[in-house]
Formats: sequence, structure tokens, C-alpha cells
Amino acid sequence: MATTPPPASGIEEATREQIRLRAIICGATGSGKTATGLIICNALRLRYGGRVGVIDTQHRQSLNYVKTRFAPDGFLVKHLDTGNPEAFINALKMFRIRPDVTAVLVDGLSSAWQDAGGVLDAAGDNAQFSDWRSAKGPNFDLIREIQRSPFHVVCTVLADTQYLIRMEEWAGGKQKMVGVDIIGTKPVQDKKIMPKFDLQMGMDQNHTLTVYRTSFDPYDRMVVHKPDEKWFESYMEWMEKGDKPDPLVEGVNPVTRIASIEQVEEFYKLCALHGSDRTNTMVGFVKKFGSKPEETTEEFLEEKLKELRARRVIPRPAPRQPAKPADVAEPATTPEAPK
Repeated sequence: MATTPPPASGIEEATREQIRLRAIICGATGSGKTATGLIICNALRLRYGGRVGVIDTQHRQSLNYVKTRFAPDGFLVKHLDTGNPEAFINALKMFRIRPDVTAVLVDGLSSAWQDAGGVLDAAGDNAQFSDWRSAKGPNFDLIREIQRSPFHVVCTVLADTQYLIRMEEWAGGKQKMVGVDIIGTKPVQDKKIMPKFDLQMGMDQNHTLTVYRTSFDPYDRMVVHKPDEKWFESYMEWMEKGDKPDPLVEGVNPVTRIASIEQVEEFYKLCALHGSDRTNTMVGFVKKFGSKPEETTEEFLEEKLKELRARRVIPRPAPRQPAKPADVAEPATTPEAPK
């Protein structure tokens, strides 16, 4: 007797999707997690426009980076003085209602685990298995909110710190301590959250970044000392490949490329050189990149130029002198006779 095959509802042809960044940076104190997170967020801002947001749980330490090379245009910030995951979720929802936010740095996610109001605090000192289950619930709600957020998200997480003492052997078999290395081991968070991030990175005390996990093969196991914005451009190009946006993001447009970092820098230089002369500015742009910028790119570049002039980073062009009437003759001058 022939059996009827089950219906094929829910099965569809797989297609490559554009994605929104979900990244996490793990490292010991002082390894450069916040600075690297701001660099990545600034690279996203330069490419797609908009603003950078920061959720600061580190006692306002993020403000040290305002108007530096890590955040040259500043950022929006929400300060948290509690580790309650609900406070993180509310902060993300505050950024969600702002359409100009492109990327948010959650600095740092370990507070939701170990600070007052966090998971350890909710579980208590003598927690049983059932207590842990209820205490971890809000933490997993926070991870789900990060996944649903309609902007790029970069999180930092503190690594459990160990100290490695370096010894040197002297004559006579004696040893002397010559240094101490700070090593970050496992993250101070629930171990189950790490697979939720598509880009997992670690930082050491020399500010060297190592990519531990990514689906983008050229970046897998990559090691970079003090990464900058340009290091992240290839990854952003890979994120843009696809036919539709990330399905976890509700009601957002596909990722739209605005301008590369190199285009923004070159546009600034040309505007500073030519002032209000747009013809020569575009001639220089075409000479550099082979074509004029797209309409959305040009609007974005013009908007950035207005911001820079408002802050007097680029001077405004000098007003042109009014043309003299054609019927007014110039006074004749007699050249001096050579002595």
C-alpha cells in the first residue's frame, strides 16, 4: 500500500541573506575591548551613515574615547548602574526607536552576569538547580533582544583573568621573576551565549585581536595587532552579499552601502582643497575611484561635510568677489622705465 508523502510546507530554496553584525569581543581588563568595539562601530557608521550608540556599564569609562580616533564624531550613550538584564533590554529598545542608530556597542555584557541585579545576584549564594533556571531567564531574554535589534551590535565581555609568572634561571640553579603576563581565559558570562554571535574575537594585553569564530573564511583565526577601521572593510563587504536582509531583523531595509572609508576620507580632502567648486571635487573623485558616487552616497558625503564645517574641522570656502561690470575699463598703467 502506497503511503502519501508528507506535505512540503515550510521547505524552501536556500538563498544567501544579507546580515546585521552580531559580534562579541572577549578579553581581560586593559586589553582594548572598548576601543576595538568603537573602531568596528565607527567603520559601520562610515559605511552606512547614522550614529553609534553605546550602553556603558563601566562607570562612564566610554566617555574617555569621545572625539578620539576611536570615536571621532562621538556617540550616543546610555549609562547603566545595574547588572539587571532588563535594564540592558530597555536600553536596546531606547536605541531601537531612533532610526538614525546604525550600530550599538554593549560595554560590557559581563555586568549582566556578575554585577548587582545580574544572574549571580538573582540566583543567590546557595542556589539550587531550579534557582539557576529562573535566574538565567532574563539573561537569555537579553541575548534574544540583541538578535532582534534592527542595527549592528558589538558586545564586550570580560575574560576570567589568570596571572602567568615568567621566571628566568640564574647561575647556581636559582630562579628570578622577570615579569607577569595577564591571560584572559573563559568569558565572565554564560557559556551558552557565545554561539549566538557570528563573529567571536579575543584580545590580549598587547592589544592583539584574534578571531576565534566566523563564517567568513578569510577572517577565521586571523590575528591583527591594534586593528583599525580599514581592517573591517572586507568583512562588511561579505555581510552585504545576499538577496534579502537578516530574517531576525523585523521590518528593516536591506543593507545599503553608503560609502567606503576611503571614499569618505578622499571626499573630505577634495572638499578642503576645492571648497565650493563641486566640478573639480567630482573630477578628483572620478580620477581616484573611476566613477562618480551614487546619489545616496553623494547625499551622505554632503551631510558629513556640513557636520565637519559646523565643527570647523574643514573651513568654509571664502566668499567669491563680485564680478566687475564689463563696461568699466581698468585704469591704464604705464610700465616703469628700466633704470
